[in-house]
Order: sequence, then C-alpha cells, then structure tokens
Amino acid sequence: FDNALKVLIPTAQEFLRDEGISSAEDFLSQRSGEMGERFGQWRKKKGMAKLRGSGEGATISAWKSLCRKAVAALERYREKLGTSDSIRVIEVEEASTPAPRRGRRARKDHTPDEEDDETPASTPEVKSKKRSRAHSPGNGVETSIASPAEAHSPEVPHRQSKRTRRSRG
Repeated sequence: FDNALKVLIPTAQEFLRDEGISSAEDFLSQRSGEMGERFGQWRKKKGMAKLRGSGEGATISAWKSLCRKAVAALERYREKLGTSDSIRVIEVEEASTPAPRRGRRARKDHTPDEEDDETPASTPEVKSKKRSRAHSPGNGVETSIASPAEAHSPEVPHRQSKRTRRSRG
C-alpha cells in the first residue's frame, strides 16, 4: 500500500484495497464521479447508510485532494533527503549522563558539598510584611530581604481593617 494513501481514513483505505488500488498514482488517475458510484455500492454492501446527494463523489474528491497533498509532501521530503548531507547515521559509543537539573527541583534535591556549605547566619532570609491594600500595590503582601538579626525579631502587628473591627465588637 502506497505511503501517500496511508493519510486517508481507515474506511477509505479499506475501500481502495477492495477496489484493488494500491498506489496513489492509480487512485489519482480514476474519475471521482465513477469511483463515487462504486463507493456508494460498496457502502451499501457493507451495511452503511447511503450519503445524501453527490456525497460519495464529493467524498472521493476530498480523499483525492488529501492524497495529492500527501504525494507533494513526500516528494519534497525525498528531495530534501536526497540532497541533504546533514542526515547521517552516527554511532554512539558511550552513553553520557544527562546534564544536571536546574531550577527549584534541583535545589530541593541538592545535597551541599563541603565547599558550598553555608552557615545559617550568613544566609539572608525573606520576611513578609503585611500592609493594607490602600498602601501597597498588587495583592497587598510586600516581601523584602532582611538581615539575620531582623529576621528573628517579632513583627509589629498591622492595623485591623474596618470590617474586622466592626465584627468584633
């Protein structure tokens, strides 16, 4: 069965096999109207419903359009394959290990070596300051990097909203 015919749906492929058509050239040389009549008879024999109007001929015509496009694409592919020096068989002697992962997962899985061991005092921590929505852009949470001494100090409580004050009392 021709590669260009493999782009068609299974029903089309089955019909063409039953008709004895195995190449795109044979299929494209047939007249769509005549082949459409045979397709209608084939559908009836298989217990399928008849297509309305000129549906069988239109179906064959659509299949032929797909087949023409597939033939053109295969020809372009063969031309490129025949003239391209970039496609070669390369033997791989050893499998190399993949590159190390980057990003958050890599940091989570990372086990520190002796040379990149850091003490907690030298690592700045991120602390969150909550402000009212009127004073800060975005979602109302501002983050900043604090020194290790500030990171452990208790935060100053922020002002309650009017809604919270009313509901409490």
